[in-house]
Amino acid sequence: MVVASWSQSDATLRFSLPEASDLSQFSAIGLRAALDPLSPLNKAGAYQAFTIQLVDQQGNITSVHTRADEPALQFPVGEKEDSDIFEGGWFTGRVR
Repeated sequence: MVVASWSQSDATLRFSLPEASDLSQFSAIGLRAALDPLSPLNKAGAYQAFTIQLVDQQGNITSVHTRADEPALQFPVGEKEDSDIFEGGWFTGRVR
């Protein structure tokens, strides 16, 4: 699990696999992403979007973009509340 945050629209997060990795037997990649409603960088009522880019050892590149209005990346309904237990408070809604 990775929790990532960035404040610029052109930010990049990279993951590399060991050079000897042979992924030719796979035909899909799985990714689960959720918006953090407690982050001050995410505005209530706003959607988020991102691009996944894969580069193979020969330098071939393919990209997949989420929709600008992707429902799964919309700010969830709920309230931010203070908490004596959790630093930064907690959120009463459900993150999809």
